[in-house]
Amino acid sequence: MGPPKQGKSFLALQVALAVAQGKDFLGQKSVHGTVWYLQLDTSEAIWRARIQRLDEGGDDMTGPVLLAHPADIPRPYNISTMAFQAFVRDALKECDPVLVIVDVLRKVHSADENDSTEMKRVFDILGELFEGRSLFLVHHTKKIKEDTENPDPNNVSRGSSFITGDADSLWLLFNRKLKIVSRFDEDLMYRAERLPSGLWKFPDIIHRTEAQGRALSLCVEYPEKSHGQLAEVAEARWGMSRASYYRYLGGQVCAHSSPVEVGAESNPDTNPKTQGRDT
Repeated sequence: MGPPKQGKSFLALQVALAVAQGKDFLGQKSVHGTVWYLQLDTSEAIWRARIQRLDEGGDDMTGPVLLAHPADIPRPYNISTMAFQAFVRDALKECDPVLVIVDVLRKVHSADENDSTEMKRVFDILGELFEGRSLFLVHHTKKIKEDTENPDPNNVSRGSSFITGDADSLWLLFNRKLKIVSRFDEDLMYRAERLPSGLWKFPDIIHRTEAQGRALSLCVEYPEKSHGQLAEVAEARWGMSRASYYRYLGGQVCAHSSPVEVGAESNPDTNPKTQGRDT
């Protein structure tokens, strides 16, 4: 989510390309597969010119990112109608995407966004149609003052709190920062820089393989320490949070000769050499 003209669609396109190409995004591994980008907010001519400009500028635009031609999308855009649902089901059957991006949420329904009961109906339909796939909804915020330092995505989203409450993760793109609040991970904040192409660069991101190498190196450097203690070293040395440390180390066999479980918390007072498996 974000205010108008913040580059939300470009960010969504980068997510789509990362999945379609099987590349890391924001320092984390993506699932490789087809992406269906349901673009309802910008004209086909603008999108065609945008993609052509990116391609001619040297950006990698390969991979199965599919867009429906506007002439094939039934009007009015309304997920509650049988015609629109049939269109969605046919498209999903044809391209079988792992990720669906809807740009923007407001254009795919005609409900009152401030009414939680109506938005629940919309989200129930979305959940049923896209079950088993990742769904990335592009959404608008309320007006945010430019000098707001750290807005809470839960409080600035436009419409009913049901919208944010039903989402697994909230991404707020605002004032050259990307804030992520998630059910399944720590809260994250990334400094964002807009490239001349319109795409985004996140200069503070450590590549996943580099971060993973750093985490594994601590096991070699401090074999007498537990993973819980090493998580503290990683935070002090690189600013790597405890959750990130375990995420990067998850499933890897370290110098302690034991696979590390994702999200596991080890006892900081436990020595892996004397206590056996340390997860």
